[in-house]
Order: sequence, then C-alpha cells, then structure tokens
Amino acid sequence: MEEALRESLLREYGLRAEEAQPVSGGWLNEKWKVASGGETWLVKRFSTHRYDAPKLQRLERALSRQVDLLALGAPCPRILLCQNRPLCFLPDGTAYMVMAFLPGRTLPPERVTVEQMASLGEACGRIHRAFDHLEPRAYREEEAVWRANPPVALLRGHFAARAAEKMDGAPPAYRQAVRAQLPLLEQDLEGLFSGVPCGMAHEDFTSDNVLFLPGRVSAVVDFDRNQFGCRWHDVGRALLSFALEGEDLSKEKVRAFCAGYARHFPFSLADAARALRIAWCIEAPWWVQRVCFEEDQGKATRFRDEILWVGAHWFELEEQIC
Repeated sequence: MEEALRESLLREYGLRAEEAQPVSGGWLNEKWKVASGGETWLVKRFSTHRYDAPKLQRLERALSRQVDLLALGAPCPRILLCQNRPLCFLPDGTAYMVMAFLPGRTLPPERVTVEQMASLGEACGRIHRAFDHLEPRAYREEEAVWRANPPVALLRGHFAARAAEKMDGAPPAYRQAVRAQLPLLEQDLEGLFSGVPCGMAHEDFTSDNVLFLPGRVSAVVDFDRNQFGCRWHDVGRALLSFALEGEDLSKEKVRAFCAGYARHFPFSLADAARALRIAWCIEAPWWVQRVCFEEDQGKATRFRDEILWVGAHWFELEEQIC
C-alpha cells in the first residue's frame, strides 16, 4: 500500500495502517486487510480502467444502498463514510472505500454444506426483504434503465448478432455453444419472466462474494453491482455457484437453499428451475462470446460453463432438482 493511500486513511478516517496485507479477488480492483488500533478493516481501491466518472456515480449509489441495507438487517459489511459519502478520493482522483473486515471465508461449491446452503437461502431472502424497505427514489434510475432494456430483448439481440457473425477461425467450442443455445430462443422466454418478482437485488451472488462460518453464512459482500432487476436471478446464480458440482446439481443443496429463502418469500423447487432458466437468459449474452472461448478467462470460465450447463439441461432441469 503506497504512502498516498496511507495518508488519506489517516486524514479522512483517523485510521493508521499499522499493517496492510493484500487481499486477492476482484477484477482489477485492489484490496488490503488493514489493522488499525486493534480493529481490522478492508480497504478497496477501484480500478480506473473499470470505473469512469458515470460508473463511479452508479457505484456510489449502490454503496449508499448497502449502508441502508445494513441498518435494515441485511448480512453485509459496515461501510465507513468519508464526509458522509461511501467513497473517498485520492488526490489523483482514484476512488476507494473502507468497510469492516468480517470473519469467515469463501468456499468452493464442493465444500459448502447443506446447512450452510440453507443459511445462504435465508440470507438471500433477508437481503431481498431489506431491499423492499428502501425508498423508490434510491433506485429510480436503475429501474428506468432495466425497464428500457428487458433481459429477453437483450438476449435475442445478442444471439441474432452471433448468428450473423462470421465464424471463420472461431474456436469449435464457441461455434457449438452458439448453435446449442439458439433452439432455446424458440421457447416462451417472455412468459418465463411473467409474474416473477422484480426489484432491487444483489446481482453478483457468486462464490467470491459469500463468507461462511461453520454451519452458516457470515456475510454477503460486494454489493457494488446491486441494481433493479429480476430477483430470481440472484437465486439462479447462487444455485449455480454453490450447488452445481461438476455436471451434477446437488438436490439436497437446492432444497436447503429453497427452504431458507422460503422463510422470507414463497418459493418452491419448480421456482428454482425457473430461476436457473432466468439466470441463463440474463447471463448468456455475457458469457457466450467469442473472446470467452479464445482466451483464458480465469474464474469467469466457470461462469461460462455454468451457463452452458443450464442450456444443455434446459428441458430436464426439474428432473435435476426434484
């Protein structure tokens, strides 16, 4: 951690970085575990390559909502405010934030227990319930963007472009992935979303963003992307991130998650299958792209493969779950 950041922490927060250990995770952003006066904090500096001025404005709105969510009982870290704002800026314009460093650790899906999965479902429901208590003005802009760009329209536009794309030299796996997804566009995808609850959601329920203690969730982190959308996307993404082990979806884990979530909202196993299809609709345009098959995408390769798995098992998801 360079001196400019240390000086800013002391000046703006009164935190003297006695120890600063780099923390892995997060695309291009930098994080440190900082010890100061017997307390431990996480300092996160945001990449200037990822965040221009408009994106920083959206990020600050998202983090302001996280502050409100904690007060409403959501299991998320406390953010320290800088002049009443969740972001602080260095002299060069780089943005960073400070939040509580919470106990727990991230786990791969094969190490998450059924008991932890039930706790995760309950945590997801509790977060959605907390979002319900936010004032509509806190997310009006995000809702307008989402309603102007419905997921199925984006999906169909994406695959229309893929179908018209010249495939000369394209990786065979990419060509196959495009062909395999096209029949799914013939399904009633608009009907898939009909009646499904919309509202503010976390929108990044991946294994990097959940901290576990033995038997339960400690916290859900990284609310940077929280926005208005289809809430069951959070559910579908959580099931793919924590219940899909290789080529098999753990029925026990799916049932446990559904039971935990149902403590806050009515939710069935049939709803879980629908949530997985919704996750495919939203994420297929992200991951079924040529670059995702030409270059090593690191952990994003897992996200791609999870979405391909949903497409390959589209017509048998209920059998996978029930």
